[in-house]
Amino acid sequence: MKKIIFILPILTALSISTVFAEKPIDKPAPNKNKGGPLSVFKRTSPMPLLMSVIAKNAEELRLNEEQNAVFTQWRVENMGPSLQIGNEIIAEEKAISQAALDGKSNAEVKKMLSSILEKRQKIASSMLTCRDMIIKTLDKTQWEKLVTLYNQNSNGMKQVQATEARLNEIAERGSHVMPFNLDRTVHVFSKKKYGGLQQVVVKNSSDSEQIKLIRQHLEEISVDFQQGKYTAPTLLHGENMPGLVALKNAKPNEINIKYSSLPDGAEITYKSDKANIIQAIHQWFDAQMSDHSRHAMQHHPKHQMHGE
Repeated sequence: MKKIIFILPILTALSISTVFAEKPIDKPAPNKNKGGPLSVFKRTSPMPLLMSVIAKNAEELRLNEEQNAVFTQWRVENMGPSLQIGNEIIAEEKAISQAALDGKSNAEVKKMLSSILEKRQKIASSMLTCRDMIIKTLDKTQWEKLVTLYNQNSNGMKQVQATEARLNEIAERGSHVMPFNLDRTVHVFSKKKYGGLQQVVVKNSSDSEQIKLIRQHLEEISVDFQQGKYTAPTLLHGENMPGLVALKNAKPNEINIKYSSLPDGAEITYKSDKANIIQAIHQWFDAQMSDHSRHAMQHHPKHQMHGE
């Protein structure tokens, strides 16, 4: 018993910011924690959430297409197992506390502790694998910049804490504005020299119901956008969303907006030869990336950009 209790706090220091790279998962485990995935990771470990910092600072880190593809694919394939094991640890910790209060035997409690130890040992191994992957993917300058960005944010936690309420608010609004399920889909924002590409795709390629809802929504809002009507994003993100005013005021010949369906969702292409409009698109994408960070990412390796 003493051995188990001694090892447990040591393993608690290991980060759940890394996840298993054994195999892709189509449908991630549902998150029962109201604070979202980041709150699960924070609660499970005090270690740095480096992938979250990378996702929020891809442009500042000057990631190239290949690096973006590596990190995006990693997140798509591994977020589900990470969230699942985090929720399991939290649930089992509560169960252990209750078991002690219920007078369970030492043997029963030890068995429950062993289960948590096994999960934390898997996380420890995955953490090292993920760290090595990041170091291998980034060059030395990018790695140093990543560490600086993390440290500038009080060990990466202030930004997470500051945005938690906002993320909860957006998730709640999104359930009323967008017909598809945010937990079963991914928003993808790719900033381009001509403007940008916005995609929404399913996590499970056989999820025909969500694919239909994605296509329906993106086709509808693309028609509105072509007419300068940005009602849906205004309701979801607010009137002061960066880039939104410039897009609303853009003349029809200053921006081209085109809807296209994808095998696993749909996309909207935004093109312009006006520098101020392109800048507005990029600002708008950054704002959406921030607000949808639980369900969004930059670039997606599965779809080649049009015109490239």
